[in-house]
Amino acid sequence: MNLIAYPLLASLLATAASAKEDLITFSSLSAQELVDSYFRDSDGQIQFRNVAASSHSCFALFANGHSAGRHIDTNEFLLPNEGIILSTGNPQDFHTNDSDETSTNFGITTGDINLEHELPPYTQVLDTCFIQFEFSCPEETDIYTPVIRFDYVFGSEEYYKQQTDTSFNDVFGFFLNGQNIALVPDEHDEMKMVSVSINNVNEQQNSNYFINNKMEGRINATSPYNAIEADGFTTKLTAQGVPRPGWNIIKLAIGDASDGNLDSWVLLEAGTFSCAPMPTTTAKPSSASITTLSPSMAPTPNPSQSLLRSSSSSPTLNKNLKLPSSPDPGTARKQQSKARIPKPIAITLMACVGLFALVIPTIAYFVTR
Repeated sequence: MNLIAYPLLASLLATAASAKEDLITFSSLSAQELVDSYFRDSDGQIQFRNVAASSHSCFALFANGHSAGRHIDTNEFLLPNEGIILSTGNPQDFHTNDSDETSTNFGITTGDINLEHELPPYTQVLDTCFIQFEFSCPEETDIYTPVIRFDYVFGSEEYYKQQTDTSFNDVFGFFLNGQNIALVPDEHDEMKMVSVSINNVNEQQNSNYFINNKMEGRINATSPYNAIEADGFTTKLTAQGVPRPGWNIIKLAIGDASDGNLDSWVLLEAGTFSCAPMPTTTAKPSSASITTLSPSMAPTPNPSQSLLRSSSSSPTLNKNLKLPSSPDPGTARKQQSKARIPKPIAITLMACVGLFALVIPTIAYFVTR
């Protein structure tokens, strides 16, 4: 090989390495390897067992996610750099927005009871992809209560052509002991939690969690983030829930709704599934957190207690308040003896006495004669 060939070969190798750095890569691993080696937080002191998953090729390990770029406004990375990807189609199709209708139909029609619960009645779920396992956190102590949490991004081709508020509401969920923990606060009511889905997170609803990546243009169409196939996807979100003592079961699942067309994906960040401590003191109500009743809320006081006022924690008698004293027993009897006879009765008695005084002398006169 001549001297000219060496620089040329080095240049080609450098170009190839640079191109590889600009690509999200995918590796087919077993669900057991993905959960044990990648999903687990190495410092989380968490145990796994009984890992199960879909039998078709719908999940993989992804890497170099940061190559997809940063958010135009926040400058944050759009995707986790590494983790597990689950898809209703081929996981590898998530990279590069070369079509606005990417679809792989596996023809799986068995449905999924957990995902169906997240949709309107009688909505069919197809091409379900899931990974399920049992886990155990360190036991609860007086210092903390364990909380599981992990980070994720959801994206879909169903956002294409405003496929929102329709039955084509591709769905996913993270079911901790049967309860979905893939939730976000509703933008109109922060006390209300809604599941993350096409219909709940889009340009019109809960848009603060949504990133538009729709392809524009008829010739040489482009999208804001061309390294990502999904026509819409979420910001990086966090799922969290409180496990019960001992062993728990969690199911990570995604599925097409109503038909098998237009793929969806969910990316779980590596190393984020952990049993994080939640201080138990925050769960216990303090004196400051007890609601004080306002006058309109307070119960009506007992009349016998209305004479009392509280100036400290113990009720005391108001010294400025004059209470009536109990009457003397003898005085009470005298007052009772002076009670007057009602006036009508008194008049009747006086009339009888007067009549009697007239009758007696008349009788006596006739008797003496």
